[in-house]
Amino acid sequence: MSTLEIKDLHVSVETKEGEKPILRGVNLTVNSGEIHAVMGPNGSGKSTLASALAGHPKYIVTSGSVTLDGQDVLTMTVDERARAGLFLAMQYPVEVPGVSVANFLRTAKTAVAGAAPPLRTWGKEVNQAMANLRIDPGFAARSVNEGFSGGEKKRHEILQLELLKPKFAILDETDSGLDVDALRIVSEGVNRALHGTDVGIILITHYTRILRYIHPDYVHVFVDGRIAEAGGPELADQLEEHGYDRFKPGSGSATAPIPDIARGPVAGAGAEAGGEASVGAAAAGAVGAGRAVPELADAQVGVASSEGAGDLTSDKASFDDDAPGEGETPNFPLELAADATPAKVQTKEGFEGTFE
Repeated sequence: MSTLEIKDLHVSVETKEGEKPILRGVNLTVNSGEIHAVMGPNGSGKSTLASALAGHPKYIVTSGSVTLDGQDVLTMTVDERARAGLFLAMQYPVEVPGVSVANFLRTAKTAVAGAAPPLRTWGKEVNQAMANLRIDPGFAARSVNEGFSGGEKKRHEILQLELLKPKFAILDETDSGLDVDALRIVSEGVNRALHGTDVGIILITHYTRILRYIHPDYVHVFVDGRIAEAGGPELADQLEEHGYDRFKPGSGSATAPIPDIARGPVAGAGAEAGGEASVGAAAAGAVGAGRAVPELADAQVGVASSEGAGDLTSDKASFDDDAPGEGETPNFPLELAADATPAKVQTKEGFEGTFE
């Protein structure tokens, strides 16, 4: 059995005004085969937690520790975290032009496992996994996520989860943007991975709908950069009925420091467990192993080639009701227009939109 343990984790993010604290003492312990749902309102720091665990350089760990089977995760590079067994399914999967899905998957598997998978069995495994997730076989020849719909991108994330077989998977709002059918298919993939490999899962979500398909052992309410309450699956039902109002400042519930949270409803020593680099696809060095590829610090694979050729960012903004809140950064370049109201935004490429 493996254990991922986060103790008193404090994380800041660099802004124009200086470092801004986001995580304020997160505690969570996850064992193999356990599903921990992390729920909370926008801006509570959930995706910052994911990014910090993945090793995104934008997020600065100021104190605390993260260990995987006793090994210090915080001293590891992104690719080392992937090889140690961490996987991140990102909230906003990034397109990687020029790298085919088939090449990416095999290179990632080689990097994580330390040896190339046998071609005779690997092809069958990939085809079966794609069929299970209702992914057209033709996607294997396409560039990673290029031209994929939102649901197709999320299914590709879970395809990686099934094939790479990590020890722990952080699923950052995998349910966002999915219709009912896609949600069911993605959830079935997560459950197959759980039952097939005994992976430990941190499931970050705003809503309870995905919990109808993926049944958590524990539910944690994330507010203001820390866990405000922990319990069993019944806690998710309470949130569905009453929302997060009682945890807001002034409600008297989440304003005071809380003790360490154990894995379940009973208090004890626990810890809380990354965003824009999908360590899930963890081919760090993997993709860069056979060819020059742009540095993927924000890429789906959570991995980067040793010699980056430039930034890889999305050229489209996604405007929906699941847009990231404070401390949760989208993977597209976002900046206020010169004449912007607080709701008007435009990308660096000039695409404008308004959050309604």
